Amino acid sequence: MARRLAYRLGVSLYALLSGEAANSSLLLNPEWVQEFPPGFAPIEHKKPRDHAKIVKALRGIIEGSLAPPSKKQVALQLGVSIGYLEYRFLALMASTVKNHNDLAESERLNRKLQARRAALEYFIALKYEQAAKSRKQAYKVLRQDTGLPKFMLKEAIQDAYMAVF
Repeated sequence: MARRLAYRLGVSLYALLSGEAANSSLLLNPEWVQEFPPGFAPIEHKKPRDHAKIVKALRGIIEGSLAPPSKKQVALQLGVSIGYLEYRFLALMASTVKNHNDLAESERLNRKLQARRAALEYFIALKYEQAAKSRKQAYKVLRQDTGLPKFMLKEAIQDAYMAVF
């Protein structure tokens, strides 16, 4: 802070710390003690939080949402930081994170199973009877039909191709 103040006032750090700042620079206003530059405002103290009110709102968010929210979503809704929530309400946040991660994992598994189902259907179903039975063609067709990402489709198509042929 002293270094930045000395720079803003146009004096050397040594002159500022030794008390000779008023005598060392022509740029320095002698009344500099009362008029700090804009970046050097007095420190504002932390505003106290009502922890009971926040934990009640946190429980309401967790119980009231259809899908388990992430830490970031909870923090944004409450208007507090993630660190504050993790420090104050460790158990609640741990269960929230676990529920959110479980939901994400189940969604990933569902998408993977959807890719496998679509790949098997491509090689077996009558719907795709006229289509070429190559992995490359299967990828092109299934990419348009399902909209799933490439890495999921390629793995599912490879597994289905090896199972069928």
